[in-house]
Amino acid sequence: MHCIFRGEDIDATHKTAFRKWFSYIGELRSICPSATFLALSATCTLKIRQRVLKILNMKSTDIREITLSPNRQNIKLTISKVSNEVEIAMTWLIDALNDLKEKFPKTIIYCNSITDASKVYTYIIDELPECSDVVNMFHSESTAKCKAMIIRELKDMNSKMRIVIATNALGMGIDIINCYSIVLYGAPHNVLDLVQEIGRAGRDGKDSVAMVLYNSFNIRTVEPDVKAVVTSTNCRRLAMLNAFLREWDLQQVQNKTHKCCDICANKCGCGNCTFLPLETLFRSNKLEIADHEESDSDATEPYDLSD
Repeated sequence: MHCIFRGEDIDATHKTAFRKWFSYIGELRSICPSATFLALSATCTLKIRQRVLKILNMKSTDIREITLSPNRQNIKLTISKVSNEVEIAMTWLIDALNDLKEKFPKTIIYCNSITDASKVYTYIIDELPECSDVVNMFHSESTAKCKAMIIRELKDMNSKMRIVIATNALGMGIDIINCYSIVLYGAPHNVLDLVQEIGRAGRDGKDSVAMVLYNSFNIRTVEPDVKAVVTSTNCRRLAMLNAFLREWDLQQVQNKTHKCCDICANKCGCGNCTFLPLETLFRSNKLEIADHEESDSDATEPYDLSD
């Protein structure tokens, strides 16, 4: 369904359509009107569903729609604003990786572009060259040999690789083992990418965390559905699922616990709140920065890592 929808060149940017010939599939119905059409998607918003039906020349009365919620309750969603400079925004990662080395939690860092992925990778390797064997980069321009090696390592329970910096080229069809930490460096442009990228964590159902780190420049370019999640003052999970689920289905979503999102965690009164390793490392760095800024009168203008 994504290929059909993105096959259209319908916006004002006049960009080359993604696999544009998929947008003509609906015309086959005039040639084979009795043929059965099956449209599948792991993550499809309500708006895209309606658009795909129109492209396929299918009336809502002629179809049988089967939907499952894309909600992954084992993945906690946290969102923080960071500096526009990668050297400042990812300082916490350098400190944690330097301390933990091979014990750093297995993590995928998704970036919106090859340029951003390269900046993060270069920053890590320049600061910690001794960690080059536990950090790698995956994007569309990576060699086939490099891609195969990274995928093999991600499927290995005993892999020593700790961090993979990737674009959405590292996507569907990869069974990532023993990974419970996802970082999105820059909020994704659309809510489809947001759901798909955080969904790489906790494939076995164990508790996981997805951290979205956005900056003031990045947030200007995202679609309204993503901005609604980032700027939400209530449950972020519900804000994210609002694009996918109808009102009745939203009412069935379990939330309001410290495992739901950072906002729900702040409001949780269970007294047993816990944090996953990557989240703890990030939170500790925030506290250290705050303490440093309060004690150092000559400090430069502080940057905001809060929600």
